[in-house]
This record gives sequence, C-alpha cells and structure tokens, in this order.
Amino acid sequence: MDSLITYTSTAGKATFVKNTVDLSNPFTIDFVIKDVDIDNNPSITLTIKNSAGVQVFSQLYNISSYNHFYLTKSSSNVFKIYNYGTLIDEFDATEYQIGSNPYIVFESSNDYTFSNINSNDTEFNFEHISSDWENENERTLNNDLEMSIDEHLFSSYGVTISETSGLFDGLKLKERVTGSFDEYHGEIVDVSYSKKEKREISLGLIMKTDTKINFINRMNEFVNLFQGNKYHFLSLFVDYQTPICYMVYNKDKTSVKNYWDKNENIGTFTLKLIEPEPIKAIYRIEWITLQNSPIQTQTQDLFSFNSLDDGFINIYFSDGEQIKNFSTNGTILNKVIKSKKTYFVVITGNIEQTFISPINGNSTITKLWEIL
Repeated sequence: MDSLITYTSTAGKATFVKNTVDLSNPFTIDFVIKDVDIDNNPSITLTIKNSAGVQVFSQLYNISSYNHFYLTKSSSNVFKIYNYGTLIDEFDATEYQIGSNPYIVFESSNDYTFSNINSNDTEFNFEHISSDWENENERTLNNDLEMSIDEHLFSSYGVTISETSGLFDGLKLKERVTGSFDEYHGEIVDVSYSKKEKREISLGLIMKTDTKINFINRMNEFVNLFQGNKYHFLSLFVDYQTPICYMVYNKDKTSVKNYWDKNENIGTFTLKLIEPEPIKAIYRIEWITLQNSPIQTQTQDLFSFNSLDDGFINIYFSDGEQIKNFSTNGTILNKVIKSKKTYFVVITGNIEQTFISPINGNSTITKLWEIL
C-alpha cells in the first residue's frame, strides 16, 4: 500500500482517509476480494462520509467469486467504480455534497478479506477494457470479435475469440406428431406444431498473458464466470449499443492447452454452452438521467404484456436480475433502476404469441432483435 492514502482494515471492512493526497483531486483506489462464496449472495457496500463525519452516500453492489475493484475520481469530481474493468456505477460528488477529504468505507458481507490494496493520485484509465455502455463515443469496436459474460468483457481477461459455432444456426424443430395408416400412402404430420430445440454454442478461445502466474489467475477467474446455479448473460457485440444476447449455462468441463515460454504464455480452450430458451426478444433500455436530484434509483414501468394463450415468459436483465414464469395475461413489468445506466433485457418463451409493448416513461426502450 502506498502512503498516498491512509487506510485501516478489519474483518470485511476497509476505511480510506486523506494522508498526503487531497481527495478533492483525482485519485484511484483498488483492492481484491477473493475466495467469495457466491451461494451466500455476497455483496460490498460503499459508504462515503464528508469531512464532518456525516454520511452522504451509500450503495450496495453484488460481487462474484473473485473481484478486483477500482474506485476512481476525476478532476471533474465524477466517481466511477469498476470491477474487472466493468463500470458498475458512477456519480457526481457535487450532487451529494461530498466535499474534500471524505472518509471512504468499503464493507463486504460475511467479512470477506480485502487484499492487494493500492492507491495513487491519478485517475486510472481503463481505455478499451471499460464497459461503459452509456457513452458509445468513448469506445469503438475494433476488428476483433468482442463478447462479454454477465457484463465482464472477454478482452479484459486477455481472451480473444478464434472461432465460434451455433451462434447464428437455425434451430432444430422438436419432434412432430405423426401418424401412419396402412390404407394411406406415406404418413400424416402435424405441421402446425413448430416448437424449437435448445441452441448449442461452441466458442474457441485464446488467452495470452505476460507471466505464468497471471495466466493461471486469469484463467481461473475467467472460467469461474461461467459457473454458478443460474443462467449467464452472454453478449456478442455487433456494436456496443446493439448486442445479440444469449442466456446460457456451461455444458462441459474446460480443457486448456498451454504454450509457455519466457516472453509469452498462451492457452487455447473451447467453451461448450447451452441456450435452453433460444426463442427471444432483446431490448435496450436507456434511462433518462434524473435531473436536479441526487437520488440514484427509482421504480420504472417497462413493458405491458398481453398473450393469446395466457402463458408465461422469462425475463433476464444484463445486471443479473432474472424473473421466471411472469404472467402475460394483461400484466405490467416494472423494475427498480439506477439512473445513468443502460440495461439490456432478454425476454424468452412463447413470444410469438405475446404482445409486448414498451413503456417509454423515464427511459427509452428499443427492440434490438427478435429471434423466432
């Protein structure tokens, strides 16, 4: 830990205060939380108190099994919080009257240990690994194919994509009802039934790092992103405002072929993923910034649904929220949302028999894709 910012750390808690750095100027704090039990719904809370000790900001963030957090502040008083290069929050210090020399407190659930704590007196620049969806002018898509899993960019782990299959394939129809009668030629087929099988996806990937230790750590971190008892939000970027999204789980173990030498460490591996609900509609939700208010959350109506068959659908948000078996019988979906953030949502089920109507209140909702 540099001497730029003083910190104290106890079980599950780290407090940062000014030492030689004026916290009204740009700075960056980063730290690691690892060995997290994701089955216990782990989280970390950021609390900021002003120099008088009055709490002016508090926000809870969900965390995964291995985390590398960065808190940065720019010269324009904008705080940004990243986990592995993914922007998870930003806010303006002036809106909260934070002032100079605040107390910055990070506290984890279940008393997880903070390690590798560092600080410096500059704003860290994440360049292309920052997944700041809101500002498409800050990022441009290069010639490489880019994907993310649960808003973690593949490229932030040194992973590039060499080949894919199954992403755009036509889906196999489920077995149709048939009948065969001795007195008739051929067979009778119920062609009105046209439900689809699951989608199978294969991703050929390459990881490249500078050291063997970094390779082992990054590979473990990357593979762990695909674990857990839920579907994962896989995004393929046509551009950073128009991804094609898949709700997937990992089908097989991951076998890695290593090529190591003094200067370069390369691993090639294949991920086998299943998309069990391939029929879907994909939307982008852009929240309108809340004006003249430090409040960062509000409840927003998003969609109204009407169905021909009184059915149910599943709804998946890019921030990890998942809603299963949502009724489509004249219902309205709402969500507690954060301002200054863009979400993507995947709606699956018998959507060809469902009328989905976006509600553009304090947001702009755009249909990106419909895959039937």
